[in-house]
Amino acid sequence: KNGFLFEAAYTYSRSLGSQVGQNQFVNENGPTAYDRPQSFTISYVYDLPFFHDSRSLEAYTLGGWEVSGVSTFQGGTPVTVTISADRAGVGNTGQRPNVTGPVTYQHGDINNYFSTANFSQPALGTFGNLGLNTIRQPGLNSTQFNLSKKATFRLVGDTPVTAKFEGEFFNLFNHPAFNGLGTTVGAATFGKITSALDPRNVAFKLKFSF
Repeated sequence: KNGFLFEAAYTYSRSLGSQVGQNQFVNENGPTAYDRPQSFTISYVYDLPFFHDSRSLEAYTLGGWEVSGVSTFQGGTPVTVTISADRAGVGNTGQRPNVTGPVTYQHGDINNYFSTANFSQPALGTFGNLGLNTIRQPGLNSTQFNLSKKATFRLVGDTPVTAKFEGEFFNLFNHPAFNGLGTTVGAATFGKITSALDPRNVAFKLKFSF
């Protein structure tokens, strides 16, 4: 109504699967690599209601603007902690450690994102007791915002020219979006954030159509 469109969507879900585990003869069940338990998205378009019925220079400059955006909030996807050695002696990699206590998270701490003290190498000839995809990566909090204005005028004769200006703001509030995690026991990066998505990006465009 009145040039305003608003949509919101919330999803609560679980994605579970079965795959070959540490022991290549036994399938293991657990969350899949794309399991996101919660996701919330807001989108909107608003035609700013200023100077719609005026033909003044002020109206021509300040009127006709539109704002739109999408905000996304998502939980993180799971990853599996592994060990680099073949402790079970079966000739394959991707084995997992033992876990002896709860895993805690320090959100915002890239050097100690999750606690590593309760992970240990399994005894020789055995598999670790850690489950499949038990560590959660950081979630996503991102807003994309757009500001635009369109105007039509005539330069020569009766040929209309339409000009459109756009300002695009990706990750408007510059929230960190971490997406890499060290998951190999004993590695220098174990328990640390190793990469991130792009920070805020701003782009301006001016387009003429005739």
